[in-house]
Amino acid sequence: MVESVKSADRVLDVLTLLSKNMRGMTFTDICSELGWPKSSTHGLLATLQSRGFLDLNESDRRYSVGIRTWEVGQAYLGGQDLAQDALPYMQELCDDINETVQLAVLDGRENAHGNGDHYRRGEGRAHEKHRRRNALDDLLQDRPAIGE
Repeated sequence: MVESVKSADRVLDVLTLLSKNMRGMTFTDICSELGWPKSSTHGLLATLQSRGFLDLNESDRRYSVGIRTWEVGQAYLGGQDLAQDALPYMQELCDDINETVQLAVLDGRENAHGNGDHYRRGEGRAHEKHRRRNALDDLLQDRPAIGE
């Protein structure tokens, strides 16, 4: 097992916490949620803010994820050709079920992160959930995994 670096863990803990609290959080809320002393948390937040990874709303004193965090996240997407690779499959699926198809990437077992890529055809028509699932299963059954 890799030994973690405490300061790196703390930076990632702050960014993860704030990414789940879109309205932002106060200094006190962050310290309380993470169980950290105010003395060490203050310096960490100040550094992240000065580097653009956090924003501080002066009116309500809430910290939120900053523009540099978004830029780093976009670098991940820049290295992915998943959307381009998936487009023909998305188009075919959309044609088969006559519904809008969106692309997302699983993160763990339940979370999915989409980047807005979708293929839409007209208004579509309602299908029962099992019909959609069966259409998708039938379409993907004999397909190689994307990127293979």
